[in-house]
Amino acid sequence: MFKLIYLYLTLTLIPIFNAGMDNDIVNFLLIFGLGGMVYYTFKNKDGINIEKYSPLYFYIFFLLLSGLSFFWSIYKLRTIIEFLQLVLYGLVLYLTINLTKEEKIKTIKIVTLFGSLIALLGILEYVFIEPQRIVSTFFNPNPFGTYLVMLHLFTLGLFLKTKEKKYAISSVIFFIALLLSGSRGALISLAVALPFIFIDSKGRFKSDLLKVIFIVIIGFVSTRFLVFITPYIQQNLNVNIDFLNNLIRKDSLTGTSFIGRIEFWKAGLRAFTEKPIIGFGLGTFFSSYYVGYGNNQWYSRFAHNHYIQTLTELGIIGFILFLIFVGSVIFTFFKIYKKEHDVYYIGSFAAIIAFFAHIFIEFSWNFPAVTMTAFWIIGLNLYSDKSKGTLNIKPMFSRIISIGLLILVILHTVSTNAYKIGFKFEDNGDDLKALKVYKTINTIYPINPNGMLFESNIYVKDYNETLDLEKLDNGIELAKKATELAPFDGKLHTHLAQLYYSKGDYDNAKKEYELGKEYAAYVVSRHFELARFYLSQGEIDNAINTLLEAAELGKYQIMALSESDKQIGVLDAVNIHILLYDIYIKTGKEDLAKKEADIILDYYNQYEFLKDYINIDAFK
Repeated sequence: MFKLIYLYLTLTLIPIFNAGMDNDIVNFLLIFGLGGMVYYTFKNKDGINIEKYSPLYFYIFFLLLSGLSFFWSIYKLRTIIEFLQLVLYGLVLYLTINLTKEEKIKTIKIVTLFGSLIALLGILEYVFIEPQRIVSTFFNPNPFGTYLVMLHLFTLGLFLKTKEKKYAISSVIFFIALLLSGSRGALISLAVALPFIFIDSKGRFKSDLLKVIFIVIIGFVSTRFLVFITPYIQQNLNVNIDFLNNLIRKDSLTGTSFIGRIEFWKAGLRAFTEKPIIGFGLGTFFSSYYVGYGNNQWYSRFAHNHYIQTLTELGIIGFILFLIFVGSVIFTFFKIYKKEHDVYYIGSFAAIIAFFAHIFIEFSWNFPAVTMTAFWIIGLNLYSDKSKGTLNIKPMFSRIISIGLLILVILHTVSTNAYKIGFKFEDNGDDLKALKVYKTINTIYPINPNGMLFESNIYVKDYNETLDLEKLDNGIELAKKATELAPFDGKLHTHLAQLYYSKGDYDNAKKEYELGKEYAAYVVSRHFELARFYLSQGEIDNAINTLLEAAELGKYQIMALSESDKQIGVLDAVNIHILLYDIYIKTGKEDLAKKEADIILDYYNQYEFLKDYINIDAFK
């Protein structure tokens, strides 16, 4: 009963709560699940049995390497977060494998129901709120597209095998939502996976093909109808109802969608060459990206290709282990085909092919709701068979693993949330109590660079009020720990440089300012800070070279920022040119100063808000 209840909760709550991305729902459910596993390992005297050479068997090796990467990770906190997500996927796979066939059917019903409701919510979001790419309970349409394409194929396969209308209806709902998500990658993966729907259509291929065509036509017609009536429902006749144009988005085929991905992949591969064997650590692509940054407007938290992301994070060893896992899943499905299989096999096979295809061009693996659903689908088609060769994890070892993981997830969850207590004390002006909170957390769980920064800031604040150098030294030591925990975080290096500068330690300040710029990508404010430092030390040529480099990157920062943040990028770029103008005036290079003045004037004429920030007459 525990297995069933746990899967009910996990398979429904995680997709509902922001797809499990950047919130604690995964950790809360892990605590519940691992607590159940602890109870199970004490009750069960046989330990845990895993079929050798099964997908779960190979996944364990990948999971082990991912966990071990903590020891060489360049961002240990993120490695823990992603490792716990991998544990969740493994737990879902293990529990699903060990369900009876009747219990598996029950999970199918609940996932289909809640998945349909989530898809319907997205459709209603389009019709009644905003006619744009839908996200429903997800916050990004592309992983939502992966979730939808898997469930569309899964229910489509069930309909072909069972002929139950409820699965046909669900399949249509998922397809409509998929079209409205605007995820071209999901549609490409659908095209790749759809042929697998017919792998078991011997003797009824024509009938199955007609059913699939019927559902696709119903989906397209329904979507076109919704796109047409939406402006009238919202009483906004200016809405673009060009359905195909909205779907294809041909203007971005060679724009952000395609070129951006290529740049993300290049950056990942460049970073991979720096640590080709073991990588930078699980979950660290966003940080290692600075190593492979290509001097352009592109930066991404994820590689938009999980195979390249694995190569960057876990090196060639992790990449091989991941490919072995993927290969074992596909090979296992082909083996199942040769035997008597369940009614959900065909839809499952197609859904998994779509999943593995889509993560080649998208970051859906990093959304717990998506990957967890994929692992559940894999587990539906596997059964625990003790007659086959098994890897037996002895009871004592099983208990140690379960208890250790449970302690880890509790420690992580409590520690990362306890900082909020310190924030409240700071808001109330009680810095001493806030300091005690931060110090306690950082002592118990000393892997959070932001936590070290919180504690450092209290000491620095105290120094600014008292000019007590001991407080500044304490702040510097904690800021150093933060940079050690996140060595490629340029913001932390620039912060530490400013503290060294306040102390008068200009050698270390220079070192940290330069690291801040090196790991800045297109964030030119760190170039600006370094240039100001160079000027304070009389290094005018270094200051000019740094600013000229920043001037080239400034346009990329403006291009990369959203409209709401665009002003920040423009101000940063203008400040670069103003400082260059001042340097050229003071050094008698009036011709170069005039060029900078012209650039400033161009910005001034292009961006209306600059009239509140710049006295343009000073540059005429």
